[in-house]
Amino acid sequence: MLFTNSLPQPDHYSKLITFYMSLMLLVSCYTFFLFTGHILLLIITLVASLLALLNKKTVRISNRSIIYSFTIAMVAAFFTRELSELSSIPFFLPVDFLFPLYIYSGICCLFLRQRFLTVCALTACVWMSNLAMGSALNEPENFSNPFFEQNLPLRHFLFIFTVTSQVILLILLMYRHMHESSIDAKKKVNNKKWLIRWTSLTLVLGLTIFSSYRWPEVFPYLEKLIAPYTGKYSKRNNSRSFFPEQVSLNHTVDLKQEKEMKKPALYIKSKIAPGYLRGRTYDTYKDGLWKNSEAFTRKPVEYLDESLSIGQVNLSEKKSSAEQLHVFIARNLVTDVLYTNGNVNRIDLIAESISTNGNGVYKAQVWDKSAGYSFSNVAGDPFKQEAASPRGEPSKTYLEVPQNIQDSIQKFTTEINVSSDLPTERKMQFITAWLRENIDYSLEPQKFEYGVDPVIQFLTKTKRGHCELFASANIMIFRQMGIPARYVSGFVTFQNSGNKDDYIAHMGDAHAWVEAWVDGKGWVLFEPTPASAIPTGQYEKWFLEVWKEKVSLIFASVLSDLKRGYFAEAIWKVLGAIGQGLSNLFTGTNAWVSWPILILVIWTLYKRKNVQQTSKGKNSKFDQELNKVQRLLFKYIRKKNLFIEEKDSLNDLSNKVMHDLQDPKLALMIDEYSRVIYGPEKDYKRLIKLKVKIRQLA
Repeated sequence: MLFTNSLPQPDHYSKLITFYMSLMLLVSCYTFFLFTGHILLLIITLVASLLALLNKKTVRISNRSIIYSFTIAMVAAFFTRELSELSSIPFFLPVDFLFPLYIYSGICCLFLRQRFLTVCALTACVWMSNLAMGSALNEPENFSNPFFEQNLPLRHFLFIFTVTSQVILLILLMYRHMHESSIDAKKKVNNKKWLIRWTSLTLVLGLTIFSSYRWPEVFPYLEKLIAPYTGKYSKRNNSRSFFPEQVSLNHTVDLKQEKEMKKPALYIKSKIAPGYLRGRTYDTYKDGLWKNSEAFTRKPVEYLDESLSIGQVNLSEKKSSAEQLHVFIARNLVTDVLYTNGNVNRIDLIAESISTNGNGVYKAQVWDKSAGYSFSNVAGDPFKQEAASPRGEPSKTYLEVPQNIQDSIQKFTTEINVSSDLPTERKMQFITAWLRENIDYSLEPQKFEYGVDPVIQFLTKTKRGHCELFASANIMIFRQMGIPARYVSGFVTFQNSGNKDDYIAHMGDAHAWVEAWVDGKGWVLFEPTPASAIPTGQYEKWFLEVWKEKVSLIFASVLSDLKRGYFAEAIWKVLGAIGQGLSNLFTGTNAWVSWPILILVIWTLYKRKNVQQTSKGKNSKFDQELNKVQRLLFKYIRKKNLFIEEKDSLNDLSNKVMHDLQDPKLALMIDEYSRVIYGPEKDYKRLIKLKVKIRQLA
């Protein structure tokens, strides 16, 4: 065959591809310049493209060249942002870093040998740069040019024009490739494989970029498309529902099983540990059963930005803090309740409306749970554990004590000898501390006597129990003393997942506590459960379990961003997760395993390379000259407009020269070239003489 592994293909189309791909990069940079007014990136891209076109010798594609290219792109993107005021662009995501990174990666590809894989890499760089730019198209404040700031249709038109022009450039490149590779029009049908490749690449580029800035509309359709297939393998049938509408102290959930306790329930992204996340509250108690008497009212979700799917509900007129907590529901937990801190001020989510009651319980209607939700607390102390609802004086409901236990509660209160001289808040702290220090904590299922209230049996007979009994007893004592109090259930979240700002609440972190009214402060959290029994999330886990939780949190966060319309942020999180994973792999507790494996792999590759170089050894100089002779010979043949097929052998080529061109000198050169290649020995001097003859002939 004419083109075999021993004969490298000539670098004929390299400059042609470089030219077209340079234009594609420049179109993206020019659009970015129009939107932002920053010309530095456009100038750098223009200069680098000219250098790539003037470059006579392309860089061979290898692992080393790819690593060098990516490193250069990273460093260049960083310095571009630092030196050019790009960081002042008010994009809601680091587009000011991502866009230059993709452009510089494409520039590095221009200097590589232009083959189909290189074109794919260049096209991907253009595609990603347009995605980064297109994701911010619907935000007027993202554009410093006033001409585009208030003109959304014009921005969309310019973006579509940019993408269309790049698709046209790809089509032209495809056509030129087909034309150059086959001069004979009758033979063009032999290039179907290349036609399919280029057409597929063009369609994927066009369709993907077109959908980038309308992702909130596209993503739901994709989700519906794959839902029938993923639903078959969903594990939601094994999910558990915690915190029902009523809490029975006679039939409590047994969390002693370690496997059940270790299952994730909530993933939270927060600057500090979220602490107590309240879910449901209850204010009415009778015969071991807690109920809620507060009616729910609906508040519609306000969608302020048509380009994004995320909406918000403002729960008070007070200013929200700058910090937000992002919560994602794990598949192990079935709930319609939103878990928040006590003084939540605003909730962002994808839903139709939120129902809330006077106890500060929030339920979402027509809620996309896979998108998660975010909430902000009252400004000043964003993670304060004081509850905000109800904001007025509490009603008599919070003082009700069942008549059948009033005498027993009063007797118990007298026995613990609370000093009447203490202020009310100090009395509350004393009672709470007494329960923690004098009653034992136990997760064992309770055995209650018939006709005896569970709270009374807990305080006077068993004197041991779980958090639900501690909270219920504390509330009844407070109410007997004339202090309004209520029962709260939720999760206690202090465990970091191992990554910064990532926290996990497990099923075993479910908890119950007390909120009581303090004059001048409002509803304040009280914790009667012993400190040793408060969930901390510190469970012993296998290495794979820890990584599974980390990956689940990243997946939930990225999926949430995609559904909310923050496409560029999702990309950034994926890149950050990869970097963080590599960092943890080589600097964390598993470094003692990772580094030896890495060293072993590098040593193996190094030895393999040395063996290959040794096997080539003396012939490396001969091969370089052979490539030069090959390029000169086939360059001259193409000037003669002689059609060459891939299946042609050198003998076939020689016959074509004699028959079509009637050029005996060229036929002799081809025969000499064949003898040099397939001769028993590699004659370097003979090869040099052949090169001189071909140059004289040309």
